[in-house]
Formats: sequence, structure tokens, C-alpha cells
Amino acid sequence: MVWRQDDGSGTFDVLARHYTALSGWMPAVTVDTQSGDVRAPRVAMDGLGNAWVVWTQDDGSRYNLWGRRYERATESWEAALQLESTDTTFGMDSDAEMAQLAMAADGSAAVVWTQVLGRFWPDSSSGLLARIVHVRGYDPAQGWGSIEAVDAADVANSHDPRVSLNDAGRLSVVWQRYQVPEGSGPGRERAFDVYANDYVPAGGWSGPVVLDTNPGTTTSDDADQADVALDAAGNAIAVWRQEGTDDTIWTARFDEVLGEWESAAQVPAASGTAGFGPVVAMNDAGAGAVAWHESGTVRARVYDLSGGWQPVAGLGPGGMVELSMDGSGRALAVWQYGAGVGWSRYLPASGWSSESSLSASAGGLQGLPALALSPAGEAVLGWQEADGAAGTSVFSRRFAVSVILP
Repeated sequence: MVWRQDDGSGTFDVLARHYTALSGWMPAVTVDTQSGDVRAPRVAMDGLGNAWVVWTQDDGSRYNLWGRRYERATESWEAALQLESTDTTFGMDSDAEMAQLAMAADGSAAVVWTQVLGRFWPDSSSGLLARIVHVRGYDPAQGWGSIEAVDAADVANSHDPRVSLNDAGRLSVVWQRYQVPEGSGPGRERAFDVYANDYVPAGGWSGPVVLDTNPGTTTSDDADQADVALDAAGNAIAVWRQEGTDDTIWTARFDEVLGEWESAAQVPAASGTAGFGPVVAMNDAGAGAVAWHESGTVRARVYDLSGGWQPVAGLGPGGMVELSMDGSGRALAVWQYGAGVGWSRYLPASGWSSESSLSASAGGLQGLPALALSPAGEAVLGWQEADGAAGTSVFSRRFAVSVILP
């Protein structure tokens, strides 16, 4: 588990704790080794308990992308590595931003982020800094590979990438890209579309493709909040939000046999509702699920290997949701629920359980709960709570297949 923590001077560090079945939670350690402020740490773990943590950190001029690996066999942290060092010659800082991380069971990993290019897009009248999506892969035997751009450099205004990786080295990246703004000046209209780019070790990157079926021209047509997940064979599911009269949730599926994305499909929703914050999970066999919240209710839809997409299920009242699926097709969803955490579990034989809640302390939940689920169905839930004058604290609960543990 990783989080940001104030060092007492107003500068934030990355802290981490790891859990072992024999020893429980080990003491917290500071992961970053530089003096600058950090943003958005992310963690992922392989099948042996090795982990990577990535974050961005201020060097006084710009934010750089860093990573550090935890070695399970020695229960120790390797040296921190700067994963990119793109500097600008355009007179503006070329920050690394919005990093996301994925790790496969075999120890391979991939990190995606947006890189500010040090210029405006499409010109200085917009007031928008140009950004492009980059990716870098890690091989346990060879280390980190070269940095690659997954978006077109001449488009250069992309945001919020997500990445999924499987043991075969297959990658799928989705993100949202601004289309050409209308009018002139900082307040002019623009719209996002959702794009994907897929990597196969034998053939390389397929090239960016647009997934949403309503390419927009104004902000009222935005497609955004994309997420993606892969199975062991290389099939993928992407999910996103499409703005319009009602904000709706859409999905598309990548068919590995055909080598292409199928047509996007809208998830059924009640008229007048607004979908928000979609997430997706898949297991190695190809079963999957998506979840989101819609006008105050958390909803989910399962992709079944034999029957395809199943009816939408309402899980209970709540807000932003996290989702994961184990190797047997059992899914676990957790979400913001008042001052605490709501949760529901999906079993293939019986569907979603009734909504349950985990009470937070008097300080209440702060932000989105984080969830990790093993192939066997064991889970760790983490969240942040306010604790009065002291600020906030990090809490966790473990989920066993039969019971929630302290």
C-alpha cells in the first residue's frame, strides 16, 4: 500500500507498507529519495509479491517520473530510478503527469504518463499546454525498455491514460484526446474523444484508434474517463463516459482473434440519469465487469464468457467506485458510501450480493477507497480518513474468501 504523507514542512513524500501472511503489516518506509514534493504515487504487484511504485516528483523546475522496485525474496527496496528525463527547449516546464502503472503475474510492468511538450496547443491563443501519452515497459530479465509515444506527436493534447498488461507482453492503452478547439481565446470550446493503442510483442503498436462513436466538436460531446482491462489471450474491454443529453456509459471490446476493436455499445441506463467514473476489470479467462455510479447509485454489468453482457445491476447508494475480479470470475466492488465504504461481491452462480458498508471513524472517508484482489479472491482495501487536527490517516481491511478480517 502506498500514499503521500507530509514530512512536516509542507512537502509530501511517498510512503509504503507491505503485508506478508507470516508477519502482517510491516513498518512504513519512505520510498522516494529526492527532496521535492511528490504527486500521485501508484503501486502494482506481481504473482510472487514483487512490486513497483511510481510517482512524479518536483526537482525545482519540473515534475519527473520516478520508480522503485520492492523485491519480495529479500524483503528490500532497490534503488529509486528516474524513468524519464524529457527537458524542454520551448521556455516552459515539460512535466511528467498522470502516471498509471500495470504489472503482470510474471513480473513485467508498464507505466504510462502524459508529457508536457513545452509548447501551447494548437497555439498560444488557446492557453492549453500540449501533452502526449508515453509508455515504458519493464522486463524482469532486461530492466526498463525505451520510452515510446502511443499518441501522435502532431495532435499533442492528450490526458488521463490507463494501461493494462498481461503475461504474454500484450499492452492496451486508452486515453482521452482533445479535438481541435473552436473559436479563439482561452475559453473557446473543445471536445474529448477516447482513443486506444494496442501492443503485441511480435508486431509492435497497432496505432491510435478512436473508440467512441460520437466524435465531438464541443464540450457537450466529450468522451472521457476511459479505463481498460486485458485477459490472458489479449482480449480487452474498454469503458468510458459519453456526454450528451444524458451522460452515458459506453463499452467496447477488443477481439484478439480478429485483431480489432468491436463497435462501441451504450450500457443501458434510465432516462435522465448521469453516469460517472466508470471502471473495468477482467480475469485471465476473459470474464469481466464494469462499474460506475449513476445519479447516486452504484451500478455494475458483468461480461460472461458464455452469455456475453448481462443485465445492469444496482449495487446500492454511493459514489466513486473501484472494481476487481479474481481468477474464478468473482468480482468485488468498493465505493464511497457516505462517510464510509460500501461494498458488494459478485458470484457467478448467484450474482451480486446485497450492499454492505464498512464504517469509517468520526472523521469520515477522504477520497476514493483503493482495492487490490488476488487471483484466489483475497483482497486488501485501503482508504484515508480525517483525524482532526492531526490531518488524515490511512486505514486498511483485508477480505478473505469467507470473511472480512480486521
